Amino acid sequence: MVYWPTILLAVATRPKVHSASDVWSLTMILGVGLPLILLIVGLPVYLYLKRESEEEEIEPITNEDLLRQFEAARAEGEMDDAEYQRVRALLEQRISPRDAAAGKTRPDQAGSAGGDAGVIS
Repeated sequence: MVYWPTILLAVATRPKVHSASDVWSLTMILGVGLPLILLIVGLPVYLYLKRESEEEEIEPITNEDLLRQFEAARAEGEMDDAEYQRVRALLEQRISPRDAAAGKTRPDQAGSAGGDAGVIS
């Protein structure tokens, strides 16, 4: 009489012989599948981060952005009214990057022959 659990144990623990198709499928999974998955996941993330960094470089901070930050500092009590008015006057004199691209100049530099008339300290 044959004892079935012994036969099942022998079949389950026998050494498995790998065929060429098993090795080829493992190579395809590791060699093609894994890089393909990394490309599908990584490329959109890379492009998004690159676009975000380029937008920061393209759009310089404007006087309006600076003024908004100083208004928030004044509202929080980090800056008093006199200091805020001084900073606001300086920002209104300063030429913005958009005006510079359009070829506009600051009014205080039009007749100035030098000096520190446009220096923001």
